[in-house]
Amino acid sequence: MKKIIFIFTFTFLVFNNLNAQWKIIQDGFIGGANNLDFVNDSVGWINGWGNVIHKTNNAGENWNSILLDDNMYLYDIDFINESTGWATGSDGVSTHIIKSEDGGNHWIQQKELESIWLGAIYATDENHVYTAGNGKVFKTINGGADWIDVSPDLDDTYYNSVYFLNPDTGVVIGNYYDSTGSKCVVFKTMNGGDTWNKIIIDEFYGITDLQFLNDSSGYFIANTMEDYFLCKTEDIFESWIKKSYFSNPIFSYQFIDTSIVFGVILDSLYRITKSTDGGSSWHNTQSFQYALSKVYFLNYDTSFLLGDIGGGNSILYKSTDSGLTWVTKKFSFPYLDVHFINKYDGFIGGAAYLFHGTLSKMFYTTDSGVSWNIYDALFSNFRSIFFIDDLTGFYLTFSGIFKSTNAGQNWYSVYANNFDSSRYNFYGNDMCFSDEETGWVAGGLEDSNYIFSSGILGTKDRGIHWNLEWTDSATDYFGLKSVCFSDTIGWAVGENGVIIKYTPQNGWRIIPPVTDLTLNKIVSVDNVVWISGGYLNRDDSETIFLKSTDYGQTWIKDETIPYLVNDMYFFDQNRGWAVGRNSDYNGVILKTTNGGDDWETVVDDLICPLNSIAIKDNYGWAVGDCGFVLRNTDAGITWIDGENNETQPVEFMLEQNYPNPFNPGTIIGWQLPEGSKVTLKIYDVLGNEVTTLINEYKPAGRYEVEFNPVSAIGHLASGIYFYRLTAGSYISTKKMILLK
Repeated sequence: MKKIIFIFTFTFLVFNNLNAQWKIIQDGFIGGANNLDFVNDSVGWINGWGNVIHKTNNAGENWNSILLDDNMYLYDIDFINESTGWATGSDGVSTHIIKSEDGGNHWIQQKELESIWLGAIYATDENHVYTAGNGKVFKTINGGADWIDVSPDLDDTYYNSVYFLNPDTGVVIGNYYDSTGSKCVVFKTMNGGDTWNKIIIDEFYGITDLQFLNDSSGYFIANTMEDYFLCKTEDIFESWIKKSYFSNPIFSYQFIDTSIVFGVILDSLYRITKSTDGGSSWHNTQSFQYALSKVYFLNYDTSFLLGDIGGGNSILYKSTDSGLTWVTKKFSFPYLDVHFINKYDGFIGGAAYLFHGTLSKMFYTTDSGVSWNIYDALFSNFRSIFFIDDLTGFYLTFSGIFKSTNAGQNWYSVYANNFDSSRYNFYGNDMCFSDEETGWVAGGLEDSNYIFSSGILGTKDRGIHWNLEWTDSATDYFGLKSVCFSDTIGWAVGENGVIIKYTPQNGWRIIPPVTDLTLNKIVSVDNVVWISGGYLNRDDSETIFLKSTDYGQTWIKDETIPYLVNDMYFFDQNRGWAVGRNSDYNGVILKTTNGGDDWETVVDDLICPLNSIAIKDNYGWAVGDCGFVLRNTDAGITWIDGENNETQPVEFMLEQNYPNPFNPGTIIGWQLPEGSKVTLKIYDVLGNEVTTLINEYKPAGRYEVEFNPVSAIGHLASGIYFYRLTAGSYISTKKMILLK
């Protein structure tokens, strides 16, 4: 059975000045994508909105993002070879025709027009280029040095496609409007636009997507108010026939040869449909859950699909087997939070804010973030995700709290935002657990009198039941943005500078404010607390970074930090990471070795902001807008000692074995921040000791050992086993599975 592979695979990319430790393993589209153009089987471009063009040199396996000089929305793009191409676009004020002579890396403006939209461009050679839009057709005969108005003489026209068979012979198609309504129009020229032959098509309401397979066979999509057609002309619109009828919209098509053609249609789902008889009959080959806008074939084997998952977030699929299976090559979504159970298994959640609501998605990986799978379940208004152990996790949304007890394979509701049962609506923003039984959610609530206030939910039974533990109508609606715990002391922060502290003796209590700026994130390690907040725009900014070393009795305030910090992670009172953005909305990653007194900028040129960071088993991940995921495989185990340039582990850590499940062998790793007597033992599910792998003193550092039951102890039955590391007073146990 044919199937779609919804696995997102990405190649590691490194920006020129990206810190060597942090590598981009996923980068999506900035803004969106609406068209592809290839000049051969390797080199191609994607254009759209968001002030960027994406280019590939290896048939779409990797895509490089090229930023434009102006805030440009590109309507169309056409290259004649690997170096020379043209594009049309708008900066919101004027329409521009731009040209590149170095493969799209740099662009120069050739013409600027006001009150004119140019949505289509076509080049026949390095000198002759045509572009068309609302009422206008322009051409150049000298590569764009000069542009000549060769528009047909007809008012209120809107051309959407232009195609030239050679510098003289070509066609523009579109619509025009008169007192009777909209009509379809075709203009044909045999002398480079000096004169035009007008053809009015009354039977259709619209025509678009003009393509020529060769000098005689041309195709276009047409529609009435109810039906859709693929039409063919063999005499440059002297006549045409309806090759195909569709009761549902057809958005894109492409002929491979005179017989084989692929199309994108919409009924209840977006589908790929195929014809092997030139469009006379069709059969659907694939269904997709996202909107598809473009199908593009490089050759019979290699093809691409462009789509939109909502909110202008684009997705690019690629097939190398004639469309039988599709792999996602580029995916854009605003990621808000990331959490890893171990260095292999992790989750990302995000939300795109649409005109009619919010689109939320969750993704999971089992290979450290190299590939991502999307959950079919729809979670509304995602906010945060948190796991208390390898199996038990929680997914926070505005509409409630969901729980998983099988490492995220299934989720069920444990708290529904139901006004009728609680007499208030609670909207959570962040969550944490102070131990495996006790958890907290910070956010805001609305009561029966439509009074808004901040609130904190709590659970004392591993998230089975949640109750309102604290509220205060004096704080703003959605007032609480972040919550954290260190041992028994808890903290929450939010809008208007509110800081709330939890102690076992007094519960949750507001402490005196330090600022009236919104506080976005709080983390703590023992007596040390860090808070980030403020706002940061291109024209106006006021950021703040707070630190306390005495449980919040006094605060050190830094209002000079040039970044808006969205998330932080501290290993101890000195070493930590932070992510966020600068005033140009470029993503940044910061590092401190002195408790946040000073920050080193290790990444500062990402083209989208970063929103969350996670550290687990020596690995680090940072996620943000535009589908960005960065990974660091040495994020926590070693830090450079400035005095002797030696690396030092940060903490004791027992890593998850890999692979897991395993057969016949697996690798177990651990780290030591100081020299210790180390024992590493294997136990069966009944607690019986199976073998001892390590029993000796080890200096500080990171270590690995292979456990192979066949070579070590002979036969061992399939099943669950445990491995326990003891290093000084540190003890940690993890589970592994042997499969045969």
